[in-house]
Amino acid sequence: MTTIDFMDKIAWEGGPRSAVEYGLMASDADDPRLGELWQAIADHAARRDAGGSLDELTEDLYRYVGTTSGGHA
Repeated sequence: MTTIDFMDKIAWEGGPRSAVEYGLMASDADDPRLGELWQAIADHAARRDAGGSLDELTEDLYRYVGTTSGGHA
């Protein structure tokens, strides 16, 4: 799915943690880098006790989307 559609899906589900629980997958993203960033978020959400912050990972995702022509973060 396009970057805009991917980000809209995250918003629609209520944020990153809810989108992970819904089943949004890195492979759903057309943009490979967006998929990599999303995979890091999904991995972190699955571990819950992992080092680093979900907020930091989410900021990385939104920062990246902001640099793409398809983003609206």
